[in-house]
Amino acid sequence: MFIGINVGKHDSSVCLLNDDFSFTIYEEERFTKVKNAGYFPFASILNLKKDIDTSKINNNHVAFSSCVTTVEENIKYSQANIKNRYSLVYKDDEKLSLENKDAHEIIHHEAHLFSVLPGLDKSIPHLIVVSDGYGSPTHDLEGKALFLNEKPETNEEYESISIYLYENNKVTLIEKKFTKYYLSQYPKDIIPSPSLFYMGSADLVFGSWKYSGKVMGLSAYNKAQILAPIELKRIIHNGVINKKNKNHEGPLYNFSNLSDEQFQETSQICASVQAYFENYNFNLFNELKTKYPHIENIAYTGGSALNCIFNEKLRKKAIFKNLIIPPWSNDEGISLGAAVAAYYKINGEVPYHSDFFFPFRGRNTDFNNEVEATFNEYRVEKLDLNKVVDLLTDEKIIAWFRPQSECGPRALGHRSIYCLPTVKGIKDTLNAKVKFREFFRPYGCSALKENMDKYFEDTQTLNSPFMTFAPIVKEEYKEKLSEVVHPDGSIRIQTVTKDFDLLFELLELLKSKTGESIIIHTSLNINKQPILENLNDAKRFLDQSAINFMVVGDFLISK
Repeated sequence: MFIGINVGKHDSSVCLLNDDFSFTIYEEERFTKVKNAGYFPFASILNLKKDIDTSKINNNHVAFSSCVTTVEENIKYSQANIKNRYSLVYKDDEKLSLENKDAHEIIHHEAHLFSVLPGLDKSIPHLIVVSDGYGSPTHDLEGKALFLNEKPETNEEYESISIYLYENNKVTLIEKKFTKYYLSQYPKDIIPSPSLFYMGSADLVFGSWKYSGKVMGLSAYNKAQILAPIELKRIIHNGVINKKNKNHEGPLYNFSNLSDEQFQETSQICASVQAYFENYNFNLFNELKTKYPHIENIAYTGGSALNCIFNEKLRKKAIFKNLIIPPWSNDEGISLGAAVAAYYKINGEVPYHSDFFFPFRGRNTDFNNEVEATFNEYRVEKLDLNKVVDLLTDEKIIAWFRPQSECGPRALGHRSIYCLPTVKGIKDTLNAKVKFREFFRPYGCSALKENMDKYFEDTQTLNSPFMTFAPIVKEEYKEKLSEVVHPDGSIRIQTVTKDFDLLFELLELLKSKTGESIIIHTSLNINKQPILENLNDAKRFLDQSAINFMVVGDFLISK
């Protein structure tokens, strides 16, 4: 049994890796109810201790991973600045503390790497690209990195892109690219990483680098102005500095008040940043294929791998035959990678698990026997999927709460909201009454994998079980699916197979009754709040939501 802990500044989590390589991930935000909660995961460990006896954990089976600053600095910050009941957990549990010198410290990009490796076929060579905003600082690499070709030249930079070869069950570092922490730190003639551009534009337009996903959504509302990278850097850098000097959070925090001119300006910045991101990464993947022509499989992870617009374009270019993106490519998978890395350090090999990428890895609790008591104010009946389909066709919105939540940022069928995309005005209803999101952000859909070619172009190699690709909708379906078709003609899609059990059955029934097997699928939360975790969360959500129906385990709840 191994424990992995992500103590980053956001998306902190704990992973319990069992002897059979099954695992559970406890995401800090799900317990604290603070979106993207960071630093030491006190609440996650508190819940882990309810499930196992942590005092029996082998001292050297604990691993920490962090980024930007060291694990020790992050934990000291947590202890000094986070004053809540969870802070007592760390003080009481030496097995999970840095006082235990047998604990392993795993650098950030290697944690991303190990969160993918156990799902890859050992008999086939793979390239792995890890790409995000910031990884570990260079001064943290020497002595801690498991794969390092040479000491970096400077101590003032951070991992941005790391490229690995996995062949004959051996991992080799090919290259590391580094980035500064701020755009202002770059000399005029040095171009930042594409991820730093993305974070800078999110900070400028939305007031925080955490809103990079919104940049992707807004980019489709304008044509990219193909700017020289230095000019793009100047616009974003000067905008961020001016915004901070004026002491406000950014123009789009009050998006409805933007003038047409402001909307055009901000959407063009986002479109131009997306274009730079795509061009940079196409060059990177082409160079890798030129250097390794015999390799047909590539895994892509890190926060940059959440860019489903680029992912789809990359898939269609077919530079590599197989493109693998895990469900937890962002930092929610770092604790998993840390646990696997600890196993690797001790055993000298990468474990393999055929169902490694199965996404439902949240804390597993059997709540069916508590549903009727919890929802005693509502009508509670045994679940009948035929009735759910009838509600959907009657233009109702359905909340969907199943045991063991997803790991990763996308809802995939256990913490979800469903409705039909053919209902006129449904996007406005979701934004105004349920999710409270900005109008420019797209909604994803789920559809039976076998019917992909009915709705989308170029589907021969499309496999998107974790909503990581946004294919282009066929012309004949753009009007029918107009509520969810993005301005670039795409929809972020989840391809559904029997692996998704009840969701698969729902889509099969929907197809038999309506001829269509596609539904809007968004996460079970509201804007700026984490996805729901437990039964009490579900009850509170239904109490406060405009939604009148919720599937909870084996029951249908109605107001």
